Amino acid sequence: MKKVTTTCPSCNTSFRVTPQQLAARQGQVRCGHCNTLFNGLETLAMADRAAQAKPAEEVASATAPPAPQPRVVQRRQTEDRRLLATDEFDTPILYRPDFTPAASPYRTWWISGAAVLALLLIVQAMTYFRGALARDVPSMKPILTGYCAMVGCAIALPRNADAITIESSDLKQFPERPKEILLTALLRNRASYAQAYPSLELTLTDAADNAVVKKTFHPADYVDDKSVIERGIGPLQEANIRLRLELLDLVAVGYRLFVYYP
Repeated sequence: MKKVTTTCPSCNTSFRVTPQQLAARQGQVRCGHCNTLFNGLETLAMADRAAQAKPAEEVASATAPPAPQPRVVQRRQTEDRRLLATDEFDTPILYRPDFTPAASPYRTWWISGAAVLALLLIVQAMTYFRGALARDVPSMKPILTGYCAMVGCAIALPRNADAITIESSDLKQFPERPKEILLTALLRNRASYAQAYPSLELTLTDAADNAVVKKTFHPADYVDDKSVIERGIGPLQEANIRLRLELLDLVAVGYRLFVYYP
């Protein structure tokens, strides 16, 4: 199909269009480079204007001199070279060689699904790391407490055994009751946050420092008040431990005490 060259009077960008496109809209076109609306018939290249002015029978005559070749117009190099024409309702119509497919109708569903999954991941992380979050971000503790009240979870106290030290301990026997011993210990929480009471591992030894018996005591075994266990050992606070034991037929002269979290 034959094409002619028209030039935008605003930015001098040249376009190749068909006479049918110009005739269908009385020559009105819109520049795809600067968006200027102009009459494409008035800005045709000289060669194209001369070719259109020749009568059809003269162009077809074998005796007439050959029609002049249209002048090649250098088009501006741009990645977005488009030609817009207006229809009878003056609505812009895009003419371009490439094709952009319509947006997928499932895009909204994909975005919504991704948002829901991200929210579930955040909730799962809050549930799993609730203790660490309450410890490291105290401002989140009320939020986590309310969340656990809804879902039925609990915020456990931190358990950092390296921050729990035994400041002193003693194992005392009673002369009037040789089969009974009293274990006393002073635990200190060196962390800047409250911690759960640790478990105690007591090992009784003989004269050669060989283990005679080993026993583990959990907080409920050496702390009578349950509310004290729930509060834990406060930051930089100490806790006194008193534990009365019965040896029965065992003979022990020494001991080893170790604190840990199971």
